[in-house]
Amino acid sequence: MAALGSVMSNAACAVVVLLLGASLLWLPRAYLRAWRLWSAERDGFRWVVGGAVVGGAALRLLVAPLWIATVYIGYLLTEQALDLAGGSHYGVGSQALYHALFAFLPHDHRSLMWVNSVVGVLTLPLTATVALRWLGDRRAASIAAVLVAVVPLFIRNDNSDANNVPCLWWLLGGLVLWEEYLAEGRRLPMIGALGLLALATAARPEMLLLAPLLVALATAGLESRGRVARDRALWGALAAAAVLLVPHALHVALAVDTLGERGSLPGLSLSRFVDLPAAMVTMNAVLRPALYPVALTALAALALARPDAGSRRARLALALMAAVACAAYQVDLCRANLARVHVPAALFATILAADGLAWVWARFRSTRVLLCAAVAGAAIPTALVLWRPTNEQTEERFLRRALGELPTSRHTLIRQGRVDRGGDAGSAASTHDHFPDYLVRPPVGRATMATVRDWVDHPDYGAPAFFYQGMRCYAAFQAGAGRPRGDNLQPACARMRRDFRLDPVLEEEVVNHGNVWLDYYGDAPTLRLGLYRVLPRPPGPGEGRPP
Repeated sequence: MAALGSVMSNAACAVVVLLLGASLLWLPRAYLRAWRLWSAERDGFRWVVGGAVVGGAALRLLVAPLWIATVYIGYLLTEQALDLAGGSHYGVGSQALYHALFAFLPHDHRSLMWVNSVVGVLTLPLTATVALRWLGDRRAASIAAVLVAVVPLFIRNDNSDANNVPCLWWLLGGLVLWEEYLAEGRRLPMIGALGLLALATAARPEMLLLAPLLVALATAGLESRGRVARDRALWGALAAAAVLLVPHALHVALAVDTLGERGSLPGLSLSRFVDLPAAMVTMNAVLRPALYPVALTALAALALARPDAGSRRARLALALMAAVACAAYQVDLCRANLARVHVPAALFATILAADGLAWVWARFRSTRVLLCAAVAGAAIPTALVLWRPTNEQTEERFLRRALGELPTSRHTLIRQGRVDRGGDAGSAASTHDHFPDYLVRPPVGRATMATVRDWVDHPDYGAPAFFYQGMRCYAAFQAGAGRPRGDNLQPACARMRRDFRLDPVLEEEVVNHGNVWLDYYGDAPTLRLGLYRVLPRPPGPGEGRPP
């Protein structure tokens, strides 16, 4: 099974590299299509959309911080991008893009997040174009561009390690070219659309389901089903795209099987489908005012309830897209992932909300100021939640300082790893113990990395040794067992303190921000982070000398 998984991962990498190279041709065509459509519009549409792109770029690149979204998984994703052959259970689409860019950028998860910020800005014109063609209303499309540029949920996601950011870039580029094909019947945009959509599919496992459904709904919403049904070349191109995605599909299937055996992924059951309607309400970022502005949720509902026919088919398609994009994640979803995985659903809901806002804007001019105030006011609480201080961000800041204190000569850096949880750790074994080894190992630094178990079993003082006591020394996934009392210091870190002499190099007492996204931490008001020089502990009274 492991050998088959390696073969499929390598085959998926080869396909993605091919598609990534082809995207250098198809993405410029998508932007050219966008420019042509914008040029045909009047009433300052280009200026509004251009202003939204510039404003969105300023918020992402100059104002909003780079923020790890996935509770330390960003370290793992960066490692997988640097060593592309290892593959990710998500798929290798986004990792291939990062891997190519790491040839020019520092080997650092901040580089990955910076790439996402830029890609998020590049996605804004494509979003405006999709909204323009689907809704057929330049006012609604310009409002959609502004909303996607400034809504905190989208800014937070773009400025993070979320691997759905490149996926959405390719998805929206593919939908722009798909619309060109539907409108004009040309084969080149059809091939480009399928290439970009295949690349987006290879970036996330759920896209195997979502991408075909989104294309089908977009086709229905644009009332172009007849041309699709009659085009034999299209069916041949679809078959070719399906063949190209076979390695990704098998890679995902094997990854799901592996995760299921480890207990990291719940199995499918009839009860999950029965509970789906309730989960769509309780675990839905679009319906949570703490994550997504409630004013936009109301405007999206208003757009669906509009009495005029207008773009009714497109509005219904957008609502179904948002619902499908939300439902696809309910198989394995916790609150820590809501602000990331429901971004596609929120994106389609926002385009729908823009249509509702444009409708009210045109008919009730006296309410325009009130509308703007309501949307802005509803967005403020979401910003306060999405950028709430966390222990993960505290560690990110301290980690940078600590690594700067390490010597430039050869040394050993000891940090807690997954193996240090032990074989009978229960739910604590699911704790994200990934560490950014790439920041200090060759060729960046001269550190030899070691887990606590490695060091305890075979201490070696031939070179200076340092122990990093970070937040993971206090973190253990609790699976609803209740918050532990005190600092929750983990056994491996406690053993380092007990069995060795730890001389502080850098130490800091920090505020314990508690369990913002995952149930990890105890209830102690503060936690001590540190980088320590590791030395043998002198023998106590009546003890022999250490070996």
